[in-house]
Amino acid sequence: MAAPFSELTDRLRRVRRRPVRLGIVGLSQSGKTAFTTALINHLRRHDPRRLPLGNGTVTLDWVARLPTQGGLPEFPYERCRDMLGLKREWPRKTVATSEYRCLLHRSDWPSRSLDLDLLDFPGERLADLSMAGRSFRQWSESVLALLRTVPEYHAHADEYLALVGSAAPPDEILAAYRRLLSRFVGAYLPVITPSSFLVTPTGDYVDMDRFNAEGAPYLEAHRLIGLDAATQFAPLPESAGELASEFDRHYRGYRAQVVDPLARWLSSCTELAILIDVAQLLSGGSGYINGVKRNLSFLLSHLALGQRPWHALAGNLAQFLSLERIRLRGVRRIAFIATKADRIHRDDHAKLEHLLRDLIPDAVKDAAFHAGLRFETFVCAAVSSTTSLEYPMLQARLPGHEGESVFPTSSVPSEWPESLPPLRYRFPRVLPSAPEHRDTPPRHIGLDRAINFLLGMSGSDR
Repeated sequence: MAAPFSELTDRLRRVRRRPVRLGIVGLSQSGKTAFTTALINHLRRHDPRRLPLGNGTVTLDWVARLPTQGGLPEFPYERCRDMLGLKREWPRKTVATSEYRCLLHRSDWPSRSLDLDLLDFPGERLADLSMAGRSFRQWSESVLALLRTVPEYHAHADEYLALVGSAAPPDEILAAYRRLLSRFVGAYLPVITPSSFLVTPTGDYVDMDRFNAEGAPYLEAHRLIGLDAATQFAPLPESAGELASEFDRHYRGYRAQVVDPLARWLSSCTELAILIDVAQLLSGGSGYINGVKRNLSFLLSHLALGQRPWHALAGNLAQFLSLERIRLRGVRRIAFIATKADRIHRDDHAKLEHLLRDLIPDAVKDAAFHAGLRFETFVCAAVSSTTSLEYPMLQARLPGHEGESVFPTSSVPSEWPESLPPLRYRFPRVLPSAPEHRDTPPRHIGLDRAINFLLGMSGSDR
């Protein structure tokens, strides 16, 4: 009887946990790794003076680190924290989906604990969500429509569109599509799919320094559009016949190994933090901004946003009766976060949040009205590394410079410009400023507001 009683006790203990599965998503270079590292640092050693929660007196007590689920590797927190504090370098970007799971006690929850699951994945994979639940034919139609109808993509696509309309051999078509994607990279156009062109399934990330030195020929010669050299594929019209059948097999293998696990992972999230580097969008220009909006649409079209009242009630009942083994999921909250806000003068932060609000897709607003989805916008720097001086001057450590430098940063416009070429706006890349002492979390801008929202600290969801 001891074993069954022990198992029942353990299950009853788990019932008192509130699970939060937080997906931290965003485009490439949006600061996800630094955001996740700083958040974990605050959770492990929570100090309400550094990260005020709830009414300002709520504390989080670390109980335990929990094993990851679904075979995902653990987020390399210790390595990333050492890079910030000891090496004064930004952590290496995310090249694989990873997870960090922990159990926390909230001082305002005397009888329950928080089972927090943080999930992170490469931002380049967002464009691949156009494959989720779609056949090769459907994906091809979507990509070819983009190349034919969206001006910033069509400007580079004449060669490829002409080639797929002829009876060109497979190697020629694949080389032309790699060449096309190379042009997209150079033009700051983010809809690059398959994303293995930038991040291989094994986590090999494109060498951007080499690309900057050698240009498109480097990408054409050394990057792949598929699982490996033998299973590459590219979008084809329906008339492509036998070649389409071959590419279809390669596509299905790629979707099964790369896209489907990511789609299942996203579908399991109850909260999302969508990180957007608005300064990077301004630097990238109109094509980059439009591509970000398209990738956000790919992401949100795959998710169940919100929970209608009956669905939420059924989920709570199923969770109680099954001792939490059954949960009816849906994304309950989305925090849209303008990251790296320290690269922008503090006097422009209100304009930064205004630009961020304009990026929110209508699907989110519809779900808020019809299904109870909660969403808010935030301006944040998870590792604040600059000091705002007299406008528009900042002070920070710059790569290649000794000590701190004083320099101007671009002013943020009040509205998105109607036409915006790349690099009209320039924002500095600064070195991180984080305490060498690992247990002391870094300074931040607005991280507390975002976490209060995502963890339901300021509302009645307790």
